[in-house]
Amino acid sequence: MSMITISSHDLGGIATRPTESPVSGAVVGEATQPSKASDEGSSLSEEESDHEDFIIEGKEISHTNNFDYDTLTKGKVPSRRRKLFRRRWRRVNTKKALIELKSKLEDALNGNCILAEERNGTSQNCKDITLWGVPLLPSKGHEGSDIILLKFLKAQNYRVNEAFENLKQTLIWRAEQRIDDITNENLGDKKELNKMVFIDSVDNEGHPLCFNSYGAFKDKELYTKTFGTEQNRRDFLRWRVQFMEQTIKKLSFKPGGVDSFLLISDMKNVPGPGSRMKELGPMGKDVVSLFQRYYPELIYKHIILNPPFWYYLYHGVVTQYCTPGTREKFIFARPHKVTETLLKYIPPQNIPLQYGGFRRDNDDEFTSDDPVLAFVIRGGAVLVFRLPISEVQIGGAPSIP
Repeated sequence: MSMITISSHDLGGIATRPTESPVSGAVVGEATQPSKASDEGSSLSEEESDHEDFIIEGKEISHTNNFDYDTLTKGKVPSRRRKLFRRRWRRVNTKKALIELKSKLEDALNGNCILAEERNGTSQNCKDITLWGVPLLPSKGHEGSDIILLKFLKAQNYRVNEAFENLKQTLIWRAEQRIDDITNENLGDKKELNKMVFIDSVDNEGHPLCFNSYGAFKDKELYTKTFGTEQNRRDFLRWRVQFMEQTIKKLSFKPGGVDSFLLISDMKNVPGPGSRMKELGPMGKDVVSLFQRYYPELIYKHIILNPPFWYYLYHGVVTQYCTPGTREKFIFARPHKVTETLLKYIPPQNIPLQYGGFRRDNDDEFTSDDPVLAFVIRGGAVLVFRLPISEVQIGGAPSIP
């Protein structure tokens, strides 16, 4: 074990690699404390206030206040009370919408009205239908069914009929496309495409990180192989769905669990609209539309790195028919803001090296369990810390005892 002494004259301020000594327990790292991102979870549990309230037909009657909540004006109701009322009213409406959706779904599943198509003369028993491994029949009382139903409600602004239709179309699409078995499906040689996407570590809130890099499509041979024919484009969409289903397996549809993931797309070197690669734009639009329709509220945030200027216009066209909630999930980071933006959501030990973090491929020296901490060395001070160093024998020379 080696002892290293560092003076403030030798080190300009901050250590930069994460490590923890099994002997001394000293840690070294970078002075970065990422800010907490707000969680958009689906839980209805929210701390109640000290007094009992009853909300009836738009009115709130409280045992401890005499404010008239029928007319929410700044002059009559304090700001804190207005916020309390609105929050509770939204919660009541959410619970009411969830109860109505569960009732419609229970009737539809018991009557086999979700999948009306008959196959081989027999219809599927809808009572056993699952979505992402969670039974949907409300009477089964699965702990994850409410979480999934709330995702469809939120995507449709808590309109019950629209949410039910969205869920119905999702189940029909999954049955027709055999999505439940797609993770085990052999889609051919996708070696080059698989290099463009990977799932690695988690963000500050525990959301799995899903990275996408589309710069490889500047290779004309790969581009033609992927988008050259209509069948190639259908295969690409199916491959994207397969990867989406693999990502969902990392989620936990349980109370208090992480039920969404953080999507990061790197647009560096992506072919622009002036190139001959005209199929890339429509394919991107199809992917966004497909995910919004059949995978609602599963993406926590979508961070787009290194977007070229033309992409902002393209993004506006593609997302003009998206819901406001979907549009709010997009975050853009120009090249000089990439590291700063990622640090708002992801700890530095989980950010890949190419984006300014410490995450290395096949790193056998440091893991995501090794936190990044900071030591600030003041002028004239001396900092002593320990680093574990393996002894090696070079050129046949005997090792130093």
